[in-house]
Amino acid sequence: MPPPLPRESRMVAELRETALAWKAKLAETAAGQSPAALLGPSLDQLDHDLSRKPRVAILGEFNAGKTTLSNLLARAAGLPTDILANTRVATLIHHADLGPERILVPQRRRSTPDDNRSLRIAEAPFEYELLAGRADLLERCTLLDTPGLSDPTHAERVADLYARIADIAVWCSIAGHCWRESERLAWDSFPARLRRFGILVLTGADAVPAAADRERIRRRLERDAAGRFGAVVFLAGREAAAALDVRTGEITSSSRWEASGAAELEAVLAGLVGHVADQRALRSRRWAARLLRQVATFPHAEIGRSWWLPPLFALSEDLRRIALALRGRRMERRQALAQVAASVIKLQDHIVGKLVRLGRSDDAQRVQAVLSQNLETIDALGRTVTHTAIVDGVGIVGARLFHDITQLMRGADRETATLRELEVRLLDMLGSTKGGAITPRR
Repeated sequence: MPPPLPRESRMVAELRETALAWKAKLAETAAGQSPAALLGPSLDQLDHDLSRKPRVAILGEFNAGKTTLSNLLARAAGLPTDILANTRVATLIHHADLGPERILVPQRRRSTPDDNRSLRIAEAPFEYELLAGRADLLERCTLLDTPGLSDPTHAERVADLYARIADIAVWCSIAGHCWRESERLAWDSFPARLRRFGILVLTGADAVPAAADRERIRRRLERDAAGRFGAVVFLAGREAAAALDVRTGEITSSSRWEASGAAELEAVLAGLVGHVADQRALRSRRWAARLLRQVATFPHAEIGRSWWLPPLFALSEDLRRIALALRGRRMERRQALAQVAASVIKLQDHIVGKLVRLGRSDDAQRVQAVLSQNLETIDALGRTVTHTAIVDGVGIVGARLFHDITQLMRGADRETATLRELEVRLLDMLGSTKGGAITPRR
């Protein structure tokens, strides 16, 4: 059984649940081009990005052992492996107890939390079949058994398609004559993002039992495929199949399973799947920060043209500009945080000073407390190690200030209250970043 996901990875499911719930709630209160209605595309993008498990694409040329490998990883025998039974369409392999998922293909290659353009997604324009397995690995990921890549001239188009829907790539090559030029051309057509999580599996290793022969192949691959794969695994498919009871999915001989290389491959895959899940958890923080920034910049019609709104929106714009400069590494951290603090102090002088002149000392004290808390947060960001945490922290400071001061200064109708509840929920989820820059809200 693979180890449980790290605590932070559970944020993915929590954020997705929040997005779906608030999408339904906003639909009840929003209409047309209202601020809440405009959140819909962002919530759709977030759901698309976070909903599915990591997907492993099994790739290679015709008769390279892809389907045999898929059956072994799924601990099933649902796919034909006869030499004449080439895979004609892709097969999505999922856990029997968890049910299948739909394959959606973005019309652009990737969606990112920092991309403000709309992401259009559609049903997969290619055929795919479904197969259920009971391997423990399938609780953490899904497998995609693909047709053979036989024509290098079409490899780029196919690579573009699988790059949109896969997170990890396994390239199958026959051990006896592995890594031919046509394979290199096909593999190199895949984007670096997918190749970075690539495994080269040398199938049919039953035919290369001698350790000296395998070492010779490894040395050749170190020369010819250097830097192209994260791991190289020899897989003796017949030996692995003999150690597996496909009716129950149980391993009948642990020693034969390990000797075949199947156990090593499962361990490597489990590690990559865990890494991809962790990356998705970190990306979910950026999604939450993006939603906060988006909500914070809405000029809510319900709030009206109050005197305190212009400096508040000016602060939001300043912090957005600083975050973009930080993300593009066009500004040093210390300089950026100094500008953030200066912008907050400028807002403090404007709002608190006017409240005092208006005789609203109690409101002035409450606003002063909010601004002081955020100035402490900015100071804490200066001790944060990771660049991403600082970028996200700047966005969170802007969103929190907008939320708290708006709540202090004006009441809210139903839609604005819904948006603020969403802000509070996201701020709670983003409560503690690495390095302790942001503390949980109470």
